[in-house]
Amino acid sequence: MRELNLDQLRTLVSIADLGTFSAAARALHLAQPTVSLHISELEARLGAQLVVRGGRSVVPTAAGAVLVERARRLLRDADDATDAVKRHVQGRMGRVRLGTSTGIVVHLLPRVLELMARAPPRSMSRSASSARLKPWNAWARARWMSGWWPRPSLRGANW
Repeated sequence: MRELNLDQLRTLVSIADLGTFSAAARALHLAQPTVSLHISELEARLGAQLVVRGGRSVVPTAAGAVLVERARRLLRDADDATDAVKRHVQGRMGRVRLGTSTGIVVHLLPRVLELMARAPPRSMSRSASSARLKPWNAWARARWMSGWWPRPSLRGANW
């Protein structure tokens, strides 16, 4: 059995929402025969009638209603996955690792995290290790120079 096709599932959901093949075709910018083909292929693949074609409207069968419900979740998950990848590529999602000394954690880390939350860096995958304040300052200066932290917003920081 072939995999389910997201386009075909989107077509089924559209038919269930709009009530006709023609309205679904218009909403999806597809030709009406393509919409019919999507449903026929889904029905053949699953071995079940998914919609009742009658008169002027189309309604899902019991099996079709189950698939419509699951298809909505699958389509939402696919959209969420696409959005997550886009956010990752844009640098708005990722992992932050900070390694600091105790003094840094107590005095400086809250301010750094606050600044990072307000202005997310282009790349969220950075790490630092510092046992003393002097190496930390060198690391922070390198981040400013690379544009990871906007220099003006940290100028008043008590380093």
